[in-house]
Amino acid sequence: MGSKWGYQEQKGGEFVKIDKLTDEQKSQMIEHRDNWIAIGLETKPANRSLAEIAVADMYRLGGLPPPARIVWCGSPLSNVLTWASVWASVRDSVGDSVGASVWASVGASVRDSVGDSVGASVWASVRDSVWASVGASVRDSVGASVWASVGASVRDSVWASVWASVGASVRDSVGASVWASVRASVRASVRDSVGASVYGQHDAGWLSFYAYFHDICGLTKETELLVGLMELAKNAGWCLPYQNICLISERHNILRRNDAGRLHCVDGTAVAYPDGWEIYALNGVLVTKNIVMTPANELDARLVMTEKNAEVRREIVRKIGIEQVLIKLKAKILDKIGDYELLQLPKIEGMTIVPTYLKMRNPSIGVWHVEGVPPTVKTVQQALNARAGKLLSTGDWMPEQLT
Repeated sequence: MGSKWGYQEQKGGEFVKIDKLTDEQKSQMIEHRDNWIAIGLETKPANRSLAEIAVADMYRLGGLPPPARIVWCGSPLSNVLTWASVWASVRDSVGDSVGASVWASVGASVRDSVGDSVGASVWASVRDSVWASVGASVRDSVGASVWASVGASVRDSVWASVWASVGASVRDSVGASVWASVRASVRASVRDSVGASVYGQHDAGWLSFYAYFHDICGLTKETELLVGLMELAKNAGWCLPYQNICLISERHNILRRNDAGRLHCVDGTAVAYPDGWEIYALNGVLVTKNIVMTPANELDARLVMTEKNAEVRREIVRKIGIEQVLIKLKAKILDKIGDYELLQLPKIEGMTIVPTYLKMRNPSIGVWHVEGVPPTVKTVQQALNARAGKLLSTGDWMPEQLT
């Protein structure tokens, strides 16, 4: 059992402390990180038998009996939609939601028991080195931070070492690019129950941190409460656990990303699930199917003027090309000085002002971009003054950058 003084009691009764990582433990960080990134990005079909065993363990470790019924779904969205149907017909028999049952029990245990136990067993000098080497890689790749879950005595050396080498890479590869997009897409369709979900493989970011201590540092008892969640992550997608029923989703079977690891596909789905649910994205930005599947030369340039989301607007411009956007919108040149052009674009229905933009080239990378200026601006010099804050905007003008 653990001690508040940072000692771990072994079977023989002798107390030892972990105040540094061995060379062997350090050498296993990269392989451990890469294994968990692969878990978070896996596209093979779920291992249903092992996932169901993991769910039973998850319930048991949360102090609850295993669910009497497990329902498999084709995607996280199907999880939520199926649950809505089940709830409407058998709400009296299925019991309370995860917030009042499994997740509350497991979550509280993780925060209190696992965090305190690991914190008690791993001394400050070890914490930062583990966090830096493992945690940050996982956190950045998968998107879940566990900083608050680990005791203060672990947060200096081991934590920093493990988190940097494992956490950040996994979080960036899985969470920031995949989990966040899938969650946003589910929320856009059905908001209910998303927060009650356990994210399976997309929890790889924070689970990988504790898995390092469990698998490599021998802190099996301290991390025991997470075993069910770890095994679920290795074998399936999201799950929606209730007292008497648990819905588990398949993994995504299509996952496409750009060189930076962001969801991206210029001619198809970035993420797709076996039941046909699809997510479209360009450079990590969620967009509509129309924006992706319509050829650039056929895409309506007026979308650039009507799209309210600046990131989506930027991706539309990237796809069409700024020069083509200006040609299609029949931009009128009002003034020109060197590489600067003051442009007037046609007023789109719903606009109260005639949009005016300053076109300029970024000399360091040679890329053109177009930025909105106040409608009172009539010359390039006035536009430059406006950018420097020397000219107050008027009316309902809102500065915006098309690229």
